Formats: sequence, structure tokens, C-alpha cells
Amino acid sequence: MGRYSTGAYILDELKTLSIADLKRLGYLKPGCRSGTVRWTFQGETTGTVKKPSPFGLPTDA
Repeated sequence: MGRYSTGAYILDELKTLSIADLKRLGYLKPGCRSGTVRWTFQGETTGTVKKPSPFGLPTDA
């Protein structure tokens, strides 16, 4: 069942993450387990995306 919109989105507020970004940050290298990408504005975190470890493995394995 759908939900009512909580308001209009402003395109400038949308976060983007491209394959080029993931490559630059090292997330596409073999053996990369997990990590977090953060967006900030004036020192405040405005968004995060977490990359879990593959196959549910612990990050220290």
C-alpha cells in the first residue's frame, strides 16, 4: 500500500554516488570488505550509504 508524500524534493538536496566515485574511493578493489560513504554540508553529515561486507562476513575476517 502506498504512502502519502511528505513533501517535495529539491533536486539540489538529492545525493548521488556513481561507479566512478566508488572506484575512486577504492570500493571496487578485490578484497574491499565494507565501508561508509558520507555526504556533509558545513561540517554536518547530511547522508550516508554503508557497503556491507560481502556474503555477510564479519569485517575483521
